[in-house]
Amino acid sequence: MINNAIAEKIKSDRESLKDYGYGVPYSGIFTKINAVEAFTDTNDMSEAQVEQQIYIPNSETKSVIGPKGSHINEIRQFTACNIKVQADSEVEGDMRMVTLKGTQRQLHKAVYMIRNIARVL
Repeated sequence: MINNAIAEKIKSDRESLKDYGYGVPYSGIFTKINAVEAFTDTNDMSEAQVEQQIYIPNSETKSVIGPKGSHINEIRQFTACNIKVQADSEVEGDMRMVTLKGTQRQLHKAVYMIRNIARVL
């Protein structure tokens, strides 16, 4: 049932997709996530670069990184955000740190994608 809803949403988004202001007009991952969890953009248009750290469950790391880094690279390209996922050798416990650098708007979209990617892939 969710797969049909996702397929319909993707089809609809492809027909009306516009550039979200990040220099890359289309992201398949963003479209899939947005079909399940609607994205609300931020009003912060500041160009100041900031750093943010978030934590994801180790069990979701494969979904975030993707085969040969394809998911994390698509997120980087779509959001223009610098993203570093903590290496296996540095992880202690069940959570893994992800460090993001960019504008508030870039971080907002990247965090949204990272936090929701495991739900749709």
